[in-house]
Amino acid sequence: MNNRWTDEQKEAIYSRGGNLLVSAAAGAGKTTVLVERIIRLVTDPAQQVDIDRLLIVTFTNAAASEMRERIGRALAHEISNQPDSKHLRRQAALLNRACISTIHSFCLELLRGHFHRIELDPAFRVADETETALIQTEALEELFEQCYASGTDSLFTSLVDCYGGKRDDTNLQQMVLSVYKLARSTSRPQQWLAQLPDNFKLPQDTAFDRLTWSVILQEALEIELAGIMVSLDAALRLSRHPGGPVVYSANLEA
Repeated sequence: MNNRWTDEQKEAIYSRGGNLLVSAAAGAGKTTVLVERIIRLVTDPAQQVDIDRLLIVTFTNAAASEMRERIGRALAHEISNQPDSKHLRRQAALLNRACISTIHSFCLELLRGHFHRIELDPAFRVADETETALIQTEALEELFEQCYASGTDSLFTSLVDCYGGKRDDTNLQQMVLSVYKLARSTSRPQQWLAQLPDNFKLPQDTAFDRLTWSVILQEALEIELAGIMVSLDAALRLSRHPGGPVVYSANLEA
């Protein structure tokens, strides 16, 4: 056991038989600990695992490449200590086949390997951001048209009356898309959306500054005002500079 590991890191490396969450600040050594955990898994004499049986997910393709490289170096180090180990040499050979990728790449590979089971066109591809935006806009416009055509949705009518534009519903549609994107960023989008109305179900005597959305609004205003003060201070210094627009100084100081 390497003495350079802290007790918490050792626990993350050697813990088995359950879910494990490792949370630490940037630069704390999370990736190094994960690499060591993987090496211990594939070299554990009691329960050896082939590295191509592990799913190792990263946030970016660059991080996946770095992870594969680090694991390769760690395996090479283990092989230098155990040159006669056929198992370690097998892991080094399997490394290129190991599933070390982003979650998107993993899902894409999964779909390509099993497209026939879900009746998916084998020639499918991943849409780029422009295509995705167009599809979202078309779907939203179609939904709005259906709601207008039905004429029976009072909630939709109230929504349009409150937030729709005078000429079109572009701003309202952008609001809907913003909420949609926020929902998708949560772990349980449907549950998050269902809970949103609760923020407005408050007793009538609730103080304004106690409202959830009021706190968010105040924080946003504070940030905006701080930025304005910085710009105002910069403008005032510029007006006082030799040759500067001194005629504006009085207004800026007011």
